[in-house]
Amino acid sequence: MRASRLLAPLLCVASLFIATADAANGDLDTAFNSPFGYSTYAFDLGNGGNNADYTQAVLVQSNGNIVLVGRSISGASSDVIGLTRLLPDGSHDVSFGTSGATTFPLASGVYSSAEPYVNAAALDAQGRILVTGDTATDQCSYVARFTANGVIDNSFGTNGVYVTCPPNGFSTRFSDIAVDGSNRPVVAGVYATLNGDFIISSDLLAYRLTSAGQSDLTFNGGSFFKRSVGYVLNSRDRAGALAIDSAGRIYLGGSAQSATYDSEIVLRLTSAGAADNSCGSTGVANLGAVANSSFFPTAVLLRDAHHVFLAGTYTDKSNVTQSGIAFAEMDADTCAPGSSGITSPASGSATAARAIAASDGAVYLSYSQLTLAQAGSPRLSAIQAFYDTLPYNGSLYGIYSSQNSYGQGINLIGGRPLQALEQQYSGTDYDYAVVRFQNDRIFYGNFDRDGAKSTF
Repeated sequence: MRASRLLAPLLCVASLFIATADAANGDLDTAFNSPFGYSTYAFDLGNGGNNADYTQAVLVQSNGNIVLVGRSISGASSDVIGLTRLLPDGSHDVSFGTSGATTFPLASGVYSSAEPYVNAAALDAQGRILVTGDTATDQCSYVARFTANGVIDNSFGTNGVYVTCPPNGFSTRFSDIAVDGSNRPVVAGVYATLNGDFIISSDLLAYRLTSAGQSDLTFNGGSFFKRSVGYVLNSRDRAGALAIDSAGRIYLGGSAQSATYDSEIVLRLTSAGAADNSCGSTGVANLGAVANSSFFPTAVLLRDAHHVFLAGTYTDKSNVTQSGIAFAEMDADTCAPGSSGITSPASGSATAARAIAASDGAVYLSYSQLTLAQAGSPRLSAIQAFYDTLPYNGSLYGIYSSQNSYGQGINLIGGRPLQALEQQYSGTDYDYAVVRFQNDRIFYGNFDRDGAKSTF
Protein backbone atom coordinates (compact mmCIF):
# COMPACT_ATOMS: atom_id res chain seq x y z
CA MET A 1 0.00 0.00 0.00
CA ARG A 2 1.31 3.42 -0.94
CA ALA A 3 1.95 5.74 2.00
CA SER A 4 0.18 9.05 2.52
CA ARG A 5 1.54 11.74 0.23
CA LEU A 6 1.35 14.57 2.74
CA LEU A 7 4.65 16.04 1.56
CA ALA A 8 4.36 15.50 -2.18
CA PRO A 9 6.53 17.77 -4.34
CA LEU A 10 4.94 20.94 -5.64
CA LEU A 11 4.93 20.71 -9.42
CA CYS A 12 3.59 23.93 -10.83
CA VAL A 13 1.48 24.48 -13.91
CA ALA A 14 1.24 27.90 -15.46
CA SER A 15 -1.95 28.69 -13.61
CA LEU A 16 -0.79 27.47 -10.19
CA PHE A 17 -0.45 30.16 -7.54
CA ILE A 18 3.14 30.55 -6.43
CA ALA A 19 3.58 32.00 -2.96
CA THR A 20 5.98 34.90 -2.63
CA ALA A 21 7.57 36.66 0.29
CA ASP A 22 4.73 39.19 0.15
CA ALA A 23 1.74 36.86 0.16
CA ALA A 24 -1.48 38.36 -1.15
CA ASN A 25 -5.12 37.38 -0.94
CA GLY A 26 -5.61 34.26 -3.04
CA ASP A 27 -2.05 32.93 -2.77
CA LEU A 28 -1.55 29.47 -1.38
CA ASP A 29 -1.04 29.74 2.37
CA THR A 30 2.41 28.19 2.78
CA ALA A 31 1.98 28.03 6.56
CA PHE A 32 -0.49 25.19 5.91
CA ASN A 33 1.49 21.93 5.86
CA SER A 34 4.57 24.11 5.39
CA PRO A 35 6.04 24.81 2.92
CA PHE A 36 3.41 23.62 0.45
CA GLY A 37 0.03 25.13 1.26
CA TYR A 38 -1.70 21.81 0.62
CA SER A 39 -1.95 18.22 1.88
CA THR A 40 -2.81 14.99 0.09
CA TYR A 41 -3.88 11.62 1.41
CA ALA A 42 -4.18 8.26 -0.41
CA PHE A 43 -6.37 5.43 0.93
CA ASP A 44 -5.58 2.85 -1.78
CA LEU A 45 -6.97 -0.17 0.13
CA GLY A 46 -3.97 -2.30 -0.78
CA ASN A 47 -4.49 -2.57 -4.52
CA GLY A 48 -1.05 -1.39 -5.56
CA GLY A 49 -1.51 2.35 -5.38
CA ASN A 50 -3.82 2.75 -8.37
CA ASN A 51 -7.03 3.81 -6.68
CA ALA A 52 -9.78 6.30 -7.45
CA ASP A 53 -10.15 7.96 -4.06
CA TYR A 54 -12.21 11.14 -3.99
CA THR A 55 -12.95 13.64 -1.27
CA GLN A 56 -16.38 15.24 -1.23
CA ALA A 57 -16.40 17.44 1.88
CA VAL A 58 -14.03 19.31 4.16
CA LEU A 59 -15.25 19.91 7.72
CA VAL A 60 -13.66 22.04 10.44
CA GLN A 61 -14.16 20.85 14.01
CA SER A 62 -14.39 23.30 16.91
CA ASN A 63 -10.70 22.83 17.83
CA GLY A 64 -9.59 23.62 14.26
CA ASN A 65 -8.99 20.02 13.20
CA ILE A 66 -9.86 19.36 9.55
CA VAL A 67 -11.83 16.27 8.49
CA LEU A 68 -11.86 15.14 4.85
CA VAL A 69 -14.78 12.91 3.87
CA GLY A 70 -15.14 10.93 0.67
CA ARG A 71 -15.11 7.56 -1.02
CA SER A 72 -12.37 5.08 -1.77
CA ILE A 73 -12.77 2.75 -4.73
CA SER A 74 -10.87 -0.49 -5.01
CA GLY A 75 -12.59 -2.78 -7.47
CA ALA A 76 -15.98 -4.48 -7.38
CA SER A 77 -17.81 -4.62 -4.03
CA SER A 78 -14.97 -3.00 -2.10
CA ASP A 79 -15.91 0.66 -2.20
CA VAL A 80 -15.96 2.34 1.21
CA ILE A 81 -16.66 5.62 2.94
CA GLY A 82 -13.29 7.14 3.78
CA LEU A 83 -12.46 9.75 6.42
CA THR A 84 -9.16 11.24 7.44
CA ARG A 85 -8.23 14.15 9.71
CA LEU A 86 -5.56 16.82 9.64
CA LEU A 87 -4.38 19.04 12.44
CA PRO A 88 -4.95 22.80 12.03
CA ASP A 89 -1.46 23.21 10.54
CA GLY A 90 -2.27 20.68 7.78
CA SER A 91 -0.25 17.76 9.15
CA HIS A 92 -1.82 14.33 9.45
CA ASP A 93 -3.60 13.54 12.74
CA VAL A 94 -2.71 9.90 13.46
CA SER A 95 -5.00 9.84 16.53
CA PHE A 96 -8.06 9.83 14.26
CA GLY A 97 -9.72 6.51 13.45
CA THR A 98 -7.00 3.92 12.86
CA SER A 99 -3.62 5.57 12.29
CA GLY A 100 -5.32 8.72 11.03
CA ALA A 101 -8.07 7.29 8.82
CA THR A 102 -11.40 5.49 8.88
CA THR A 103 -12.93 3.27 6.20
CA PHE A 104 -16.49 2.01 6.45
CA PRO A 105 -18.04 -0.33 3.85
CA LEU A 106 -21.76 -0.20 4.72
CA ALA A 107 -21.56 -3.99 4.33
CA SER A 108 -24.45 -4.99 6.56
CA GLY A 109 -28.16 -5.63 6.21
CA VAL A 110 -29.61 -4.37 2.94
CA TYR A 111 -26.18 -2.99 2.11
CA SER A 112 -24.47 -6.38 1.86
CA SER A 113 -23.70 -5.73 -1.82
CA ALA A 114 -23.71 -1.95 -1.83
CA GLU A 115 -21.09 0.37 -3.23
CA PRO A 116 -21.65 3.68 -1.47
CA TYR A 117 -21.53 7.06 -3.12
CA VAL A 118 -20.58 9.84 -0.72
CA ASN A 119 -22.46 13.02 -1.63
CA ALA A 120 -22.18 15.28 1.42
CA ALA A 121 -21.13 15.50 5.06
CA ALA A 122 -21.79 17.72 8.08
CA LEU A 123 -20.90 18.13 11.74
CA ASP A 124 -23.40 18.21 14.59
CA ALA A 125 -23.08 20.28 17.76
CA GLN A 126 -21.00 17.54 19.41
CA GLY A 127 -18.52 17.41 16.55
CA ARG A 128 -19.83 14.08 15.28
CA ILE A 129 -19.48 13.47 11.55
CA LEU A 130 -22.59 12.75 9.48
CA VAL A 131 -22.15 11.35 5.98
CA THR A 132 -24.90 10.87 3.39
CA GLY A 133 -25.25 9.46 -0.09
CA ASP A 134 -26.73 6.66 -2.16
CA THR A 135 -25.43 3.42 -3.62
CA ALA A 136 -24.38 1.96 -6.96
CA THR A 137 -25.98 -1.45 -6.46
CA ASP A 138 -29.52 -0.56 -5.46
CA GLN A 139 -31.87 2.43 -5.26
CA CYS A 140 -31.32 3.11 -1.55
CA SER A 141 -29.84 6.03 0.37
CA TYR A 142 -28.18 6.30 3.75
CA VAL A 143 -26.99 8.53 6.58
CA ALA A 144 -24.03 7.29 8.65
CA ARG A 145 -22.68 8.91 11.81
CA PHE A 146 -19.16 8.76 13.16
CA THR A 147 -17.83 10.06 16.46
CA ALA A 148 -15.66 13.15 16.46
CA ASN A 149 -12.64 10.82 16.47
CA GLY A 150 -13.71 8.81 13.44
CA VAL A 151 -15.36 5.71 14.95
CA ILE A 152 -18.76 4.58 13.66
CA ASP A 153 -21.37 5.66 16.21
CA ASN A 154 -23.46 2.57 16.98
CA SER A 155 -25.98 4.67 18.94
CA PHE A 156 -27.20 6.13 15.62
CA GLY A 157 -29.71 4.32 13.42
CA THR A 158 -28.84 0.62 13.16
CA ASN A 159 -25.15 -0.06 13.85
CA GLY A 160 -24.36 3.57 13.03
CA VAL A 161 -26.37 3.87 9.82
CA TYR A 162 -29.88 4.92 8.80
CA VAL A 163 -30.94 3.18 5.56
CA THR A 164 -33.97 3.79 3.35
CA CYS A 165 -34.94 1.79 0.26
CA PRO A 166 -38.00 2.73 -1.84
CA PRO A 167 -40.40 0.26 -3.47
CA ASN A 168 -39.49 -1.34 -6.79
CA GLY A 169 -39.73 1.14 -9.63
CA PHE A 170 -38.47 4.07 -7.57
CA SER A 171 -35.12 5.41 -6.38
CA THR A 172 -33.81 7.88 -3.83
CA ARG A 173 -30.69 9.96 -3.84
CA PHE A 174 -29.65 11.95 -0.78
CA SER A 175 -27.60 14.85 -2.15
CA ASP A 176 -26.92 17.07 0.86
CA ILE A 177 -27.14 17.07 4.64
CA ALA A 178 -27.35 19.68 7.40
CA VAL A 179 -28.02 19.54 11.14
CA ASP A 180 -30.70 21.69 12.78
CA GLY A 181 -30.62 23.41 16.16
CA SER A 182 -31.91 20.25 17.89
CA ASN A 183 -29.07 18.10 16.51
CA ARG A 184 -31.38 16.43 13.98
CA PRO A 185 -29.92 15.59 10.56
CA VAL A 186 -31.89 16.86 7.58
CA VAL A 187 -31.26 15.59 4.04
CA ALA A 188 -32.22 16.89 0.61
CA GLY A 189 -32.27 14.99 -2.63
CA VAL A 190 -34.29 13.35 -5.38
CA TYR A 191 -37.13 10.81 -5.40
CA ALA A 192 -37.46 9.32 -8.89
CA THR A 193 -39.96 7.14 -10.72
CA LEU A 194 -38.19 4.58 -12.90
CA ASN A 195 -38.81 2.46 -15.96
CA GLY A 196 -35.98 -0.01 -15.60
CA ASP A 197 -32.95 2.21 -15.14
CA PHE A 198 -34.57 5.13 -16.98
CA ILE A 199 -35.93 8.05 -14.93
CA ILE A 200 -39.48 8.90 -15.96
CA SER A 201 -39.94 11.78 -13.51
CA SER A 202 -38.48 12.98 -10.24
CA ASP A 203 -39.40 15.10 -7.23
CA LEU A 204 -37.50 17.29 -4.83
CA LEU A 205 -37.04 15.39 -1.57
CA ALA A 206 -36.47 16.42 2.04
CA TYR A 207 -36.38 14.28 5.15
CA ARG A 208 -35.44 14.63 8.81
CA LEU A 209 -34.15 12.11 11.32
CA THR A 210 -34.07 12.28 15.08
CA SER A 211 -30.71 12.81 16.75
CA ALA A 212 -30.69 9.03 17.31
CA GLY A 213 -31.00 8.32 13.58
CA GLN A 214 -34.65 7.27 13.44
CA SER A 215 -37.51 8.71 11.37
CA ASP A 216 -38.62 12.00 12.89
CA LEU A 217 -42.39 11.71 13.26
CA THR A 218 -42.69 15.47 13.82
CA PHE A 219 -41.45 16.09 10.25
CA ASN A 220 -44.15 15.47 7.63
CA GLY A 221 -45.49 12.63 9.76
CA GLY A 222 -42.19 10.76 9.57
CA SER A 223 -42.36 10.52 5.76
CA PHE A 224 -40.39 12.00 2.91
CA PHE A 225 -41.46 15.44 1.78
CA LYS A 226 -41.74 15.04 -2.02
CA ARG A 227 -42.64 17.78 -4.44
CA SER A 228 -42.77 18.24 -8.19
CA VAL A 229 -43.01 21.89 -9.16
CA GLY A 230 -44.93 20.78 -12.22
CA TYR A 231 -43.90 23.15 -15.01
CA VAL A 232 -44.19 20.25 -17.47
CA LEU A 233 -45.74 16.80 -17.29
CA ASN A 234 -43.43 14.17 -15.77
CA SER A 235 -40.83 16.80 -14.99
CA ARG A 236 -37.46 15.82 -13.63
CA ASP A 237 -37.15 18.11 -10.64
CA ARG A 238 -34.38 17.72 -8.10
CA ALA A 239 -32.95 19.16 -4.91
CA GLY A 240 -29.17 19.27 -4.74
CA ALA A 241 -28.55 21.24 -1.56
CA LEU A 242 -30.20 22.57 1.58
CA ALA A 243 -29.77 25.17 4.31
CA ILE A 244 -31.54 25.65 7.64
CA ASP A 245 -32.24 29.06 9.21
CA SER A 246 -32.43 29.99 12.89
CA ALA A 247 -36.21 29.34 12.90
CA GLY A 248 -35.67 25.79 11.66
CA ARG A 249 -37.06 26.53 8.20
CA ILE A 250 -35.47 24.45 5.44
CA TYR A 251 -34.37 25.88 2.11
CA LEU A 252 -34.04 23.36 -0.72
CA GLY A 253 -31.86 24.51 -3.61
CA GLY A 254 -33.27 22.87 -6.69
CA SER A 255 -34.12 22.81 -10.35
CA ALA A 256 -37.51 22.42 -12.01
CA GLN A 257 -37.79 21.20 -15.59
CA SER A 258 -39.52 23.39 -18.13
CA ALA A 259 -40.02 22.89 -21.87
CA THR A 260 -36.64 24.23 -23.00
CA TYR A 261 -34.74 24.96 -19.79
CA ASP A 262 -34.51 24.19 -16.09
CA SER A 263 -35.61 26.87 -13.65
CA GLU A 264 -33.42 27.69 -10.67
CA ILE A 265 -35.69 27.40 -7.65
CA VAL A 266 -35.65 27.55 -3.88
CA LEU A 267 -38.35 25.61 -2.05
CA ARG A 268 -38.84 26.63 1.57
CA LEU A 269 -40.30 24.25 4.15
CA THR A 270 -41.50 24.94 7.66
CA SER A 271 -39.71 23.26 10.54
CA ALA A 272 -42.57 20.71 10.52
CA GLY A 273 -41.76 19.63 6.96
CA ALA A 274 -44.59 21.34 5.07
CA ALA A 275 -44.29 23.74 2.16
CA ASP A 276 -44.06 27.27 3.55
CA ASN A 277 -46.88 28.97 1.67
CA SER A 278 -45.72 32.38 2.87
CA CYS A 279 -42.85 31.97 0.39
CA GLY A 280 -44.15 32.50 -3.14
CA SER A 281 -47.64 31.24 -2.11
CA THR A 282 -46.60 27.59 -2.64
CA GLY A 283 -43.24 27.62 -0.93
CA VAL A 284 -41.45 27.92 -4.28
CA ALA A 285 -39.39 30.91 -5.40
CA ASN A 286 -38.44 30.81 -9.09
CA LEU A 287 -35.12 32.64 -9.42
CA GLY A 288 -34.79 32.45 -13.19
CA ALA A 289 -33.08 30.27 -15.77
CA VAL A 290 -30.33 30.18 -18.35
CA ALA A 291 -31.86 29.99 -21.83
CA ASN A 292 -31.92 26.52 -23.45
CA SER A 293 -30.04 24.91 -20.60
CA SER A 294 -30.28 22.32 -17.88
CA PHE A 295 -29.35 23.23 -14.32
CA PHE A 296 -27.98 21.04 -11.56
CA PRO A 297 -28.05 22.70 -8.11
CA THR A 298 -24.99 22.12 -5.92
CA ALA A 299 -25.15 24.81 -3.24
CA VAL A 300 -27.73 26.82 -1.34
CA LEU A 301 -26.82 28.84 1.71
CA LEU A 302 -27.85 31.73 3.90
CA ARG A 303 -25.38 34.46 3.06
CA ASP A 304 -26.79 36.38 6.01
CA ALA A 305 -30.13 36.55 7.81
CA HIS A 306 -31.81 38.18 4.80
CA HIS A 307 -30.28 36.62 1.69
CA VAL A 308 -30.31 33.11 0.25
CA PHE A 309 -27.66 32.24 -2.33
CA LEU A 310 -28.17 29.43 -4.90
CA ALA A 311 -25.55 28.10 -7.32
CA GLY A 312 -25.00 25.14 -9.59
CA THR A 313 -23.92 23.96 -13.01
CA TYR A 314 -25.79 24.86 -16.18
CA THR A 315 -25.28 22.89 -19.40
CA ASP A 316 -26.17 24.19 -22.85
CA LYS A 317 -28.73 21.78 -24.33
CA SER A 318 -27.59 22.61 -27.86
CA ASN A 319 -23.94 21.96 -26.98
CA VAL A 320 -23.58 19.61 -24.04
CA THR A 321 -19.80 20.12 -23.97
CA GLN A 322 -20.37 23.72 -22.88
CA SER A 323 -21.21 24.26 -19.22
CA GLY A 324 -20.69 26.94 -16.62
CA ILE A 325 -21.84 28.28 -13.27
CA ALA A 326 -25.28 29.78 -12.72
CA PHE A 327 -26.07 31.67 -9.54
CA ALA A 328 -29.00 33.56 -8.07
CA GLU A 329 -30.09 35.25 -4.88
CA MET A 330 -33.36 35.42 -2.97
CA ASP A 331 -34.61 37.73 -0.24
CA ALA A 332 -35.20 35.41 2.73
CA ASP A 333 -37.83 37.77 4.19
CA THR A 334 -40.05 38.11 1.11
CA CYS A 335 -38.83 35.25 -1.14
CA ALA A 336 -38.40 37.83 -3.91
CA PRO A 337 -35.73 37.03 -6.52
CA GLY A 338 -32.57 39.10 -6.34
CA SER A 339 -29.47 39.25 -8.49
CA SER A 340 -28.54 36.38 -10.78
CA GLY A 341 -26.00 35.61 -13.46
CA ILE A 342 -23.73 33.07 -15.09
CA THR A 343 -20.01 32.45 -15.31
CA SER A 344 -19.30 30.93 -18.71
CA PRO A 345 -15.61 30.10 -19.19
CA ALA A 346 -13.97 30.86 -22.51
CA SER A 347 -11.44 28.03 -22.25
CA GLY A 348 -13.74 25.12 -21.50
CA SER A 349 -16.62 23.76 -19.46
CA ALA A 350 -16.94 24.48 -15.73
CA THR A 351 -18.67 22.42 -13.03
CA ALA A 352 -19.89 23.96 -9.78
CA ALA A 353 -19.47 22.25 -6.41
CA ARG A 354 -20.25 23.42 -2.87
CA ALA A 355 -20.18 26.97 -1.51
CA ILE A 356 -19.66 28.58 1.89
CA ALA A 357 -20.62 31.99 3.30
CA ALA A 358 -18.33 34.06 5.51
CA SER A 359 -19.62 35.93 8.55
CA ASP A 360 -19.35 39.18 6.59
CA GLY A 361 -21.49 37.90 3.72
CA ALA A 362 -18.86 36.92 1.17
CA VAL A 363 -19.58 33.69 -0.71
CA TYR A 364 -16.89 31.28 -1.90
CA LEU A 365 -17.86 28.70 -4.53
CA SER A 366 -15.68 25.68 -5.28
CA TYR A 367 -15.61 24.60 -8.93
CA SER A 368 -13.59 22.89 -11.66
CA GLN A 369 -12.88 23.92 -15.23
CA LEU A 370 -11.19 22.58 -18.33
CA THR A 371 -7.97 24.47 -19.02
CA LEU A 372 -8.55 24.39 -22.80
CA ALA A 373 -11.64 23.98 -24.96
CA GLN A 374 -10.51 20.63 -26.35
CA ALA A 375 -10.78 16.96 -25.45
CA GLY A 376 -8.12 15.65 -23.10
CA SER A 377 -7.35 19.01 -21.51
CA PRO A 378 -6.68 18.87 -17.76
CA ARG A 379 -9.49 19.96 -15.49
CA LEU A 380 -8.23 22.19 -12.70
CA SER A 381 -9.83 23.57 -9.55
CA ALA A 382 -10.78 27.12 -8.71
CA ILE A 383 -12.76 29.25 -6.28
CA GLN A 384 -15.22 31.89 -7.40
CA ALA A 385 -15.58 34.60 -4.76
CA PHE A 386 -18.74 36.71 -4.80
CA TYR A 387 -19.09 40.23 -3.32
CA ASP A 388 -15.36 40.83 -3.19
CA THR A 389 -12.32 41.48 -5.36
CA LEU A 390 -9.99 38.72 -4.27
CA PRO A 391 -7.48 38.09 -7.06
CA TYR A 392 -8.13 34.37 -7.36
CA ASN A 393 -11.65 34.82 -8.68
CA GLY A 394 -11.92 32.28 -11.47
CA SER A 395 -8.20 31.49 -11.48
CA LEU A 396 -7.23 27.84 -11.91
CA TYR A 397 -4.71 25.83 -9.97
CA GLY A 398 -3.48 22.27 -9.64
CA ILE A 399 -1.08 20.35 -7.45
CA TYR A 400 0.49 17.91 -9.92
CA SER A 401 1.61 19.10 -13.31
CA SER A 402 -0.84 18.34 -16.16
CA GLN A 403 -3.06 16.23 -13.91
CA ASN A 404 -6.75 16.75 -13.19
CA SER A 405 -7.78 18.60 -10.03
CA TYR A 406 -11.51 18.68 -9.18
CA GLY A 407 -12.81 21.32 -6.78
CA GLN A 408 -15.23 19.71 -4.31
CA GLY A 409 -16.13 20.80 -0.79
CA ILE A 410 -15.19 24.15 0.69
CA ASN A 411 -14.99 25.66 4.16
CA LEU A 412 -13.42 28.57 6.01
CA ILE A 413 -10.83 28.41 8.75
CA GLY A 414 -9.77 31.64 10.40
CA GLY A 415 -11.36 33.54 7.49
CA ARG A 416 -9.19 31.68 4.97
CA PRO A 417 -10.75 29.51 2.25
CA LEU A 418 -10.08 25.80 2.68
CA GLN A 419 -10.92 23.72 -0.40
CA ALA A 420 -11.21 19.96 -0.77
CA LEU A 421 -9.97 18.48 -4.05
CA GLU A 422 -10.10 15.20 -5.89
CA GLN A 423 -6.52 15.25 -7.13
CA GLN A 424 -5.15 13.01 -9.87
CA TYR A 425 -1.73 11.64 -9.09
CA SER A 426 -1.17 9.57 -12.23
CA GLY A 427 -3.34 7.58 -14.62
CA THR A 428 -6.43 6.36 -12.78
CA ASP A 429 -4.93 7.09 -9.37
CA TYR A 430 -6.77 9.87 -7.49
CA ASP A 431 -6.21 11.08 -3.93
CA TYR A 432 -7.84 13.25 -1.31
CA ALA A 433 -6.37 16.73 -1.14
CA VAL A 434 -7.00 20.01 0.66
CA VAL A 435 -5.52 23.47 0.04
CA ARG A 436 -5.62 26.66 2.08
CA PHE A 437 -5.39 30.23 0.78
CA GLN A 438 -4.36 33.60 2.07
CA ASN A 439 -7.27 35.91 2.73
CA ASP A 440 -6.75 38.91 4.97
CA ARG A 441 -9.40 41.34 3.76
CA ILE A 442 -12.56 41.51 1.69
CA PHE A 443 -13.80 44.46 -0.34
CA TYR A 444 -17.45 45.03 -1.23
CA GLY A 445 -18.85 46.88 -4.18
CA ASN A 446 -22.41 47.72 -5.27
CA PHE A 447 -23.85 45.62 -2.46
CA ASP A 448 -27.10 46.50 -0.70
CA ARG A 449 -26.96 44.25 2.35
CA ASP A 450 -30.61 44.79 3.32
CA GLY A 451 -32.28 44.53 -0.08
CA ALA A 452 -33.17 41.72 -2.44
CA LYS A 453 -31.50 43.37 -5.43
CA SER A 454 -27.89 42.98 -4.38
CA THR A 455 -25.48 43.45 -7.28
CA PHE A 456 -22.70 41.01 -8.09
